[in-house]
Amino acid sequence: MLLFHRLTPFAIGIIIVGAMTLTSFNPLIAPWLMPLMLIAVFFLVARLGDFRWKEKDFWGLIAVPMLFVLGATALFILADDGSVRMALALTTAFLTSFYEEHFFRFVHLPAAYQAYGLQNTTGIISILTVFYLVASGYAVLSFIRLPLPIVAAMMFVLFFAVSVSAFWMAKVPHDRSLVYALAGATIFTQLFVACSYLPTPFMTNGALLAVMYYMFVGLSRANVLAKLSRLVIRRYVGIGGIMLLALLVTAKWI
Repeated sequence: MLLFHRLTPFAIGIIIVGAMTLTSFNPLIAPWLMPLMLIAVFFLVARLGDFRWKEKDFWGLIAVPMLFVLGATALFILADDGSVRMALALTTAFLTSFYEEHFFRFVHLPAAYQAYGLQNTTGIISILTVFYLVASGYAVLSFIRLPLPIVAAMMFVLFFAVSVSAFWMAKVPHDRSLVYALAGATIFTQLFVACSYLPTPFMTNGALLAVMYYMFVGLSRANVLAKLSRLVIRRYVGIGGIMLLALLVTAKWI
């Protein structure tokens, strides 16, 4: 059984890149292949956690990769560029497998688990998840023409879910994580609505909110864990400010 668990991270990566590659060449199979891919990934991730449905830690551990794959799948379906689709497939497959490798060691081989492996990987994945979800939301507004209030309500729920999982993985106390996640969901839903009026492509808007989310999560986590200092503030604001400036300067304004 341990061997099957050991191979699960690789199987998840192969399933993701295989399903997305097939869909890229034949978009007509997307309505049934993409849901099957999500179900298969969920089953394998849950099996890696020994199907501990009644444990909160189990749901926290599987929420991170599933939200990531869900956001990547949504953006993959809405993207109209083949190179973007392949980049999404490879990036999603690699990072999900990388996360599941740490997950496997954490659950089944604790002695081989690298300290803070899941936390560090979750930090990267949560930021990319926000990018995928926000870009998908703007693509839905542009291509499917859903009303902005409906999309904003969906984004609020997704922002809250991503933030709760990110703070939970960072060892933030549960009561504090809910407060910060609710505040973050409110703030970023408002930013989502505001940025929808910018004359910029949906990928650029997604990147803008992802950078802001990086700053929000980093500073909030430091504050809750009593690690907030001038140096930490300068680091997040400095890095985030440079990235935001670079995105605004290089963006293609419509």
